[in-house]
Amino acid sequence: MQLLIRTPESTVLEVDNVTSVTAESPDGRFGVLPRHMAMTAALKESLLTYVTEGTAKTAVVMGGLLQTDGQTVTVLTAAAEDADSLDKARVLAAKERAEKRLQLRDESVDVQRAELALSRSLVRMKALK
Repeated sequence: MQLLIRTPESTVLEVDNVTSVTAESPDGRFGVLPRHMAMTAALKESLLTYVTEGTAKTAVVMGGLLQTDGQTVTVLTAAAEDADSLDKARVLAAKERAEKRLQLRDESVDVQRAELALSRSLVRMKALK
C-alpha cells in the first residue's frame, strides 16, 4: 500500500510498501490495512503512525482528511511533518511562546490563535517521546 501526505504547498511524505496506517478522527483512532474498503475520514491534529518494512514510523498531521481505496492512503492536511525531522528545541520554544501569550491576558493577544499554537505544539511534543 502507498501512503501520501500532502499539504497545499507540497507532498510531505510518499512511502511505498506500507503495511498499516493508524490515524485519529474526532471519533477516535482507527487503522487502515491493505485492501481496506474505500473510505474518507476527517482527522484531528494528531500523530499518524505507519508501518513500512517492519518498522513503525510517525508523522504529525494538523487535521485534514484521510482517504483510501485500499491501495493508496492519501492524507490532505494544512500542515504535516515527519516526526524524525522535528527539532526538539524548536518545539519546546513554540510551546513556551504559546503558554506565555495565553498567560498575558492582554487585549493584544489573539487567544484563539495562541490556543491553536499550543495545541499544535503539544501534538508535536507527543511525537518527540
